Amino acid sequence: MNFDSFINSLLGLVPMKLEYIAPLCLFILIIHFKPLDLFFRLRELRRAEASFLKEVIASNSITLEDRSIVEEQFERKVFFISTGVDACKIVRDFYKDLISSARGQFGWRQIKRADQYLVVRNGRPSYQVKWYHHLKYGFSLVYIFGCSAYALFLVGLGVLSIFFGGESAKLIIYGCFSALCAVIVYAVELAYKDTKKIISHISECSSIPSIDVPEPNKKEAA
Repeated sequence: MNFDSFINSLLGLVPMKLEYIAPLCLFILIIHFKPLDLFFRLRELRRAEASFLKEVIASNSITLEDRSIVEEQFERKVFFISTGVDACKIVRDFYKDLISSARGQFGWRQIKRADQYLVVRNGRPSYQVKWYHHLKYGFSLVYIFGCSAYALFLVGLGVLSIFFGGESAKLIIYGCFSALCAVIVYAVELAYKDTKKIISHISECSSIPSIDVPEPNKKEAA
């Protein structure tokens, strides 16, 4: 068997139809993007905004109680505009103390990504990473490695097939698509990595009263 036949035999092992690859990649990406979770978070935010506007419109004058509500909503909006994180006062104070103690180890971008792992128990914010988060991260690493290896294989095979009259363009396109899937999943899993880094920092800063060391074995308070 000459080299030309060997390349063609390898091409026969590669699924060249996009309908075999695209559904699997799309399914994986949908799971990682968690559209339902994002939908409910946005709906909760819009509901809070609508409730606030209703209170302001229904009031004939701004009382002290109304002023406290307005000030809280204003501070929450300003905090969201400044950091990209929507949080109540307890969580805002927690994040501010966290940033002041970080000393450049991480910033608001990392805190924003890790916000999905933050829970408030007994009035104390802390990060909670459960067992299925570790499992999903491990699966993502396998997926990223598999997509990267497959992308290198397809692109390399596509480059070789240029010299042997193969379907080089299709191979390279599929390789780039596979690499893109790996990059997207890696970007999504940055939240897990940032959370682990912040948890490690919190453990080292346990002497700070406003920062609570996470207790993953305790159940979240109702």
